[in-house]
Amino acid sequence: MRFWYWIWVLAYMGLLYAQSAVPDLPQRPGLGRQVWAELIQLVTGRAVSAQEVELPPGLDKLTHALLYLPLGWLLARATGRAPVALAVAALYGASDEIHQYFVPGRAASLGDLAADLLGSALGAWLGRR
Repeated sequence: MRFWYWIWVLAYMGLLYAQSAVPDLPQRPGLGRQVWAELIQLVTGRAVSAQEVELPPGLDKLTHALLYLPLGWLLARATGRAPVALAVAALYGASDEIHQYFVPGRAASLGDLAADLLGSALGAWLGRR
């Protein structure tokens, strides 16, 4: 049974990696701005380009925590141990931040890593058996 959780863990890690590899440049905004542009259009009915969207301060930290929560949950289910899940998620989050340092328009941030850890910890706690 845990084998399938590991498949989901690897798939989700791949999704996170692919998302963090998208450059966040003024002429080609990252996924966060594109999602917010769609949400603004859905709520207000006003078409907004992703280039126009300015993310509120701190919203990226919430996004990091929410994206890493499922990873923590999946890892807790795969390992059967929340502390191990959190350690693996922490290593992955650190590697993701290092990766983002080399992506144009993105930056490595200890604040983002802290948000990743917070989301992973909550996910691991929810996924414990």
